[in-house]
Amino acid sequence: MLLIANPSRLSRHMESFRHQTAQYIIKYDASLTGLGVGLYAVNGNELITYAALQLPFSVDSDSSNQNTMEFIAVILGLLLAWRRKLTIFYYDLHGGNMSSLAWARSDRVNSLLARRANIIYTTVSMHLKAHLDDERRV
Repeated sequence: MLLIANPSRLSRHMESFRHQTAQYIIKYDASLTGLGVGLYAVNGNELITYAALQLPFSVDSDSSNQNTMEFIAVILGLLLAWRRKLTIFYYDLHGGNMSSLAWARSDRVNSLLARRANIIYTTVSMHLKAHLDDERRV
């Protein structure tokens, strides 16, 4: 019923199921106090935009929050793409944290804070029609 009601928003062309190579790379790193992220074009590895952020709130000194901070850096990378008005694209992730890479690829997280971040990640991804290049597995 939903496909009939709004096919342009809720359907996909068969071609969209074929593997698409990433056009952009989000490179990121984070700590418990801040994070940094750069958005790169795959062609020529050109830096398009970047941001560094010192957190205005405390995530405590609990090292288990490190994975979540890395995941939030991925979200900031998508927000940078949004700011540059990029839509309908594939991207890859380059970060040092295996958990955040796995969370983005599997769409599964472990903590309440990470689940909240995942809701934002999913919403922004859908709005941008941004797709993680699923060819490279963690």
